[in-house]
Amino acid sequence: LQWHLFGPVTALGLVLWNGGLAVVALAGFAAALEGYLFAPLRPWQRCVILAGIIGIYWPGWMIQLLGLALVVVPLCITRGHRATGQTATSEL
Repeated sequence: LQWHLFGPVTALGLVLWNGGLAVVALAGFAAALEGYLFAPLRPWQRCVILAGIIGIYWPGWMIQLLGLALVVVPLCITRGHRATGQTATSEL
C-alpha cells in the first residue's frame, strides 16, 4: 500500500464522495419506488431515476457522475413544479 496515494485526505474525500452518492441514491430510490417526492413523478422520471441509481452503483467515476445527473435532474424538475404550484400529472 503506497501511503502517498491513499493518504488521510484522499481517504476522507473518498468516504465523503461515496457517502454522498449513497444518500442521493437512497433518496432517488425512495422517490422512484413511491412515485412522489416534492410532487408526483411521471413514469419516465421514475425510469430515469432508476437508471441513475444503477449508474451510481456502477464502478467507475464517469458512470457514477452520469448516474448522479440522472437522479438529480428529475428531482430538481419535480422540485421546480412544486415551487410554481404545478403538478407533474397536469402536464400529461
